[in-house]
Amino acid sequence: AKAEQLMHENLQLSHQLGNDRLTAYILYDLGRLALATNRIEQAKEHLQKSINLLGKFGESHEMAMFHLYLGKCFAAHTDLHAARDQFWQMIKIGQALDMVYLVYWGLVNIARTYLEEGQTGKALEISLTLRHCPVEHKRVQEDGDRLLADLQAALPQDQVEAAMKRVDDSISPDPAGV
Repeated sequence: AKAEQLMHENLQLSHQLGNDRLTAYILYDLGRLALATNRIEQAKEHLQKSINLLGKFGESHEMAMFHLYLGKCFAAHTDLHAARDQFWQMIKIGQALDMVYLVYWGLVNIARTYLEEGQTGKALEISLTLRHCPVEHKRVQEDGDRLLADLQAALPQDQVEAAMKRVDDSISPDPAGV
């Protein structure tokens, strides 16, 4: 509560100073705090405002994170289409900036929306494909590993193994044609 109070004081100061970039970062932090404390509507409001403000400065890896957390807000309210839209924005920024971990993390979250919808086949294909992508950020890699573990727990082992073989074969086919 004290931290949130200080953030609101900083938000007022940033408004007074007319510093839109600082305001965007404070709103982002307030949005993440609201999301963590399950105040989803408030989180969405803060995060959308932060995206609108930071958007004036162009794409950045920070903007991708703003989209990630706004997507998580939509996913928490099971507006999975809107969540995927935010995760796609994250992916586009990751591609534009050549930051593989942003693309990877966006895909992990898209796969989670498919899992939530019961489209486990789509989620599994994405998850298994991501196993072949090196990611330099441990937190992001762990998120991908948790997704695969969740899918393995939810699906029959033979379905997972068949999908794994199909994905592995499509990514690195046998050069001998066997």
